[in-house]
Amino acid sequence: MHSYVALAGLLADLAPASGASLVGLIAAGPLVTRAASAIPGFDALLASWAHAPIAWDPTDPAPVADAACFLLSDMAAAVTGEILHVDGGRHAVEAGVPVGAELRLTT
Repeated sequence: MHSYVALAGLLADLAPASGASLVGLIAAGPLVTRAASAIPGFDALLASWAHAPIAWDPTDPAPVADAACFLLSDMAAAVTGEILHVDGGRHAVEAGVPVGAELRLTT
């Protein structure tokens, strides 16, 4: 969690300072890689993603790669200073939004 907060702070500093450049972050769910196998507690982290509302396949990096391609494409030309969560919706569940909840905006 501390690294996420640090990156979010960095993003907040980089986005306005970058001038015309677009700055974004991808907050990805855990992916099984050789490097990940060296992270203490990675198996427990991986197990916690089993409850993501959208099936999260930790062996498939394609959703993260797709998000990166989107951010680098012309389709994201007006997107800057954003954290794009690619984690099967787990960030929403962790934020206290129950799975299947209907969110309504009130005015």
